[in-house]
Amino acid sequence: MSRLKAPRTSPPTAPDFVRRAVSTLFPSVIPRLIGAPPVLEEHLIPEVGVEELRWAYRRVRIGAVPGPDGIPNTALKAAVEACFDCFRCVFMACLREGCFLARWKRQRLVLMLKSGKPATEPSSYRPLCMFDTADKILERIMFGRLEGPTLKGLLA
Repeated sequence: MSRLKAPRTSPPTAPDFVRRAVSTLFPSVIPRLIGAPPVLEEHLIPEVGVEELRWAYRRVRIGAVPGPDGIPNTALKAAVEACFDCFRCVFMACLREGCFLARWKRQRLVLMLKSGKPATEPSSYRPLCMFDTADKILERIMFGRLEGPTLKGLLA
């Protein structure tokens, strides 16, 4: 039994079936072009604080499966602790430049068979998309900055 309280199953491997399952679960959407975000004054974006980064990386689960980069969460947490200011600078640069590294947009797709569903149907699978943990840390920093004003009713 796995953590999901269901018997372990092996994910589908037949290339045609995987393509069909992915196209069923993730239908094509025509991308819209959006303009670049407005350039903000540097002083409008506060520094990534020590406690802010600690809060974000402490929420990383140790036993979680790594994303496409393959870096175990324990190793990333140790790296953040060893090079704390380097990580703060990288995350601060991402916020100031309004960029999200292309590498962090990649994900690893795992198709999990839903219990009691036939393995031959694409809709019988639950897609799990695993991202790099460094991406999740930056997302948590952004989330923390948006959550406070939203809860206080400052953002509509």
